[in-house]
Amino acid sequence: MKFDVGVRLDIYQKSPPKPKSEESALQIAYNRRARAGEIQQLKNDRVVGEDRDGYLDLRRSPSDPKYLAYANGVINSENADRTVLYLANAQTESKPLELVESDYAKLWYDRAFPGEWVQKVDGTWIQK
Repeated sequence: MKFDVGVRLDIYQKSPPKPKSEESALQIAYNRRARAGEIQQLKNDRVVGEDRDGYLDLRRSPSDPKYLAYANGVINSENADRTVLYLANAQTESKPLELVESDYAKLWYDRAFPGEWVQKVDGTWIQK
């Protein structure tokens, strides 16, 4: 008696789903890119500035309540996204959050255009 057995083995590998942190990182990057023009306009209007901790800060309170609410909304959204970004970088680089914040503060300071508000390390605000 002779047996001829053919076996076919197909292996399929599914790509793993994106981790939640990667999905949120992509969403944060999209959100920040989408609001970049709004932030620049607020900076141009001298309403916001970059503080020494790497976050946006209200420098001049607009007299129009709607514009003030808009500015605060942009500031809060951007600062929330920056917080997630800074925490992720701190974790990835095994650095204290404060060090990552100060690194980004220096970056924003260096990138500021003439006339924009920036906060120096000693806490004083200047127009660059």
